Amino acid sequence: MGHVSYAANGIRLGLMRFRSPCGVAVVFLGFLLGASADVADASAASDCRVVGEASAGAWTLDVVHDARHFRSVLRAADDPTRTATGSFDLATGTFSHVVANGTGANASRAEASWRVHSLHEYRDRDADGRFGPGDESVRQHRVASLPQPTLQVLGRVDGGYDALAIYPINASSGSDGLPMGQAPPLPGQLRVAFLMLEEPALVDGQWVPPTRVPITADIVAFPFVSNDTRLALEVRIEAHDGLARTGGGFAEVDGFARSEHQWGSCAAVDGSEYPNRLLLLEDAATTDPSVSALFNYPPADDVRQSFAVTAAWAAPPAPAAAIPLAPFLGDLALFAAGALVSCAIVAFTVLPRLRNP
Repeated sequence: MGHVSYAANGIRLGLMRFRSPCGVAVVFLGFLLGASADVADASAASDCRVVGEASAGAWTLDVVHDARHFRSVLRAADDPTRTATGSFDLATGTFSHVVANGTGANASRAEASWRVHSLHEYRDRDADGRFGPGDESVRQHRVASLPQPTLQVLGRVDGGYDALAIYPINASSGSDGLPMGQAPPLPGQLRVAFLMLEEPALVDGQWVPPTRVPITADIVAFPFVSNDTRLALEVRIEAHDGLARTGGGFAEVDGFARSEHQWGSCAAVDGSEYPNRLLLLEDAATTDPSVSALFNYPPADDVRQSFAVTAAWAAPPAPAAAIPLAPFLGDLALFAAGALVSCAIVAFTVLPRLRNP
């Protein structure tokens, strides 16, 4: 903060002598000392930038899988410490995401998970189109309790992988039994698909970078037990340190690493766009910060909700651009210094002669 005192002292001294040309010069010098120092501080105060499209450059993708899990590791070819690891557990429906950057003291590690938790059949008692505390829960299907799920992982010609988890939904798998004498409806399915890429690919008319894992949750022929109920899909996002709200979801940020969890602005319900009827609930009962997102739909034979989990890394700040004002300030400083010298000459030579002719 030294430049502030330089400027203040110079202006104060100049104002005391403002009636003379020397005072004006001092004011100029005090202002220029403060202004030039402010310019230097502004260039040093810029923050690191988060790279929005982290797909530039080459990437390598390694995927291992079995009948119950898959694990993918995406690594930057020019920086092996920059990685994004995704792990899926079929039994719980959880996709864990770890984004790492750097080593040692400069290491950053963002950890978060995306989990398809439950399907809820409910009566919308308050008629707001969302499953909430004022509504009647008819049946809950917890994904971790659905019987005999299967996992398929297939390689793609572009070097990526498609993974598909299929969960059968039976009316008897819900939290409550069927009403007396009611025949069970035909079973449905929850199909959760993941796309892992090694290079950008065109998916549904949109270019997808390798740093993004698109996820779709398809609810096919859900076995409703009543004709006056609606459906809600519950997804939970959990972070190791904390969740920051973004425009279309949440993000876990740690230093120079970022794990973003987003969802589409609408769902496809029987082939037509349906605006999201979303309810967000914070879960204070867990040790790690988490949010439950409840997506709500009318009765339908086919519902598709899109999600995406994206890795991003911070980049160093760009070098400060040249400031055109600096040469101008230098010229003013020289002018003010010259004015002071002229004032001194006048004060010690011309003024004494005028006083004593």
